[in-house]
Amino acid sequence: MMRSLSFCLSGLAFLALGLGCASKAPPKISFGSPEETFASWKSSVERLDTDALISCYAQASRDGMRDEIRSTSQDGLKAMQRETKETKFEIEKVVYEGHRAFLRVQRSYKGARDIEVINMILENGGWRLVP
Repeated sequence: MMRSLSFCLSGLAFLALGLGCASKAPPKISFGSPEETFASWKSSVERLDTDALISCYAQASRDGMRDEIRSTSQDGLKAMQRETKETKFEIEKVVYEGHRAFLRVQRSYKGARDIEVINMILENGGWRLVP
């Protein structure tokens, strides 16, 4: 059964554990819009880039994300990475309410689909995820 995206967003925060690719520079991380932040989050999970992944979250959530990463097994991290790579994410709608934004994301994985709402906040000029 497909995990919920909200679990994925907090759970995938574990993913990076410092396993980023050292042979080439990682893609640019961008927080200029909710869509760019979501794309940065997904890319960071797929690369298992801990620092980039944590930077996608609101400042108040980052310590908790680091703790989750440290407490997750290598097998768990690899499974989350694999699932993210195999999942199709489609942002259907973005709703802005001042310094908050809500992404309506359709997620398709192995024939199952669900829709999640992702909370974001504008923080220091960039959009960040709020788990």
